[in-house]
Amino acid sequence: FDESVIITDYQAQERGYLQVQIVPLKENETPIEDEDDDYFVEEPSELVGKSMKYKFNVVGAKGLPPKMSNDVYCEFKLYLEDSPNETDRVTSKNPDWNWSKVFTHSPVTDQLLEYLNDEPLIVKVWGKQRIESVSSAQNLTTKELKSVKKKEKSTDCDSALIPLL
Repeated sequence: FDESVIITDYQAQERGYLQVQIVPLKENETPIEDEDDDYFVEEPSELVGKSMKYKFNVVGAKGLPPKMSNDVYCEFKLYLEDSPNETDRVTSKNPDWNWSKVFTHSPVTDQLLEYLNDEPLIVKVWGKQRIESVSSAQNLTTKELKSVKKKEKSTDCDSALIPLL
């Protein structure tokens, strides 16, 4: 699974693209290739009671809004995780994270398969908003200057939905 998914904001407006990969792995953490027939199943239910290992890669994003391209990072939680996974923070409207993590589910349960089949993986893309330079700062009131400073420190989140099965 190598996919570029649309990043949308809270108003369902397109804000860029997120490239992710899900790579099925053998027990020794090498990728399962097309010719490795022993690892493929006809139905997901055949995985119950067995071990399942895969690598999730957050490759990067493209086309983020320039004003939201400061300290950009992704976060997500996967099945039963208590704390979110996070990429490094970068400043770019086209960040390249090349972040990855290996996930192991042993044994696979009916509950896990139900989760993977019914729940999308939501990857949140966070960035600090920064107002472009205010050239006429001397003409602003103190209240207006405080408002600009507050907006510079705020963060915004957009999301990408990734179907897992």
